[in-house]
Amino acid sequence: MSFNHFQTLEERFWAKVNKTPDCWLWTGALNDAGYGRITRPSDGRVIRAHRASWEIHRGPLDAMDIVCHVCDTPACVRPSHLVKADKAWNNADMYRKGRDRHHRKLTTEAVSAIRHLYQPRSRSTGARALARAFGISNQHVSDIVNRKKRNRE
Repeated sequence: MSFNHFQTLEERFWAKVNKTPDCWLWTGALNDAGYGRITRPSDGRVIRAHRASWEIHRGPLDAMDIVCHVCDTPACVRPSHLVKADKAWNNADMYRKGRDRHHRKLTTEAVSAIRHLYQPRSRSTGARALARAFGISNQHVSDIVNRKKRNRE
């Protein structure tokens, strides 16, 4: 994948952010877990979009630093929803909130964002894209949009 070498990280970042009332959602490339990906122009490395957000808004990170989402939305890049932590804290937070693979829960903010963003048959905000962004199934997105399931918080 090519990118514009003349754009700064910040310019590339803002071109792919959709600010909702709650989360700021990454509309660019996502990995299989729903985390945004962006290429850093300075060195050509692909990094997670929420790490780029941290660097833009709060400064550089060490290689061992982990940036975690307090909103539990992998595609979120809103600085106030991010916290710098270590792997032990991140794992404890994941289990405490039931976010491991077998116990996926969504926050009220994530459910609200899905309902706000959903547009049928849209490549960037349809059920499939939102499912990837939030780490849930297409059916779960459909159920949320159609208010068939309550948030299990």
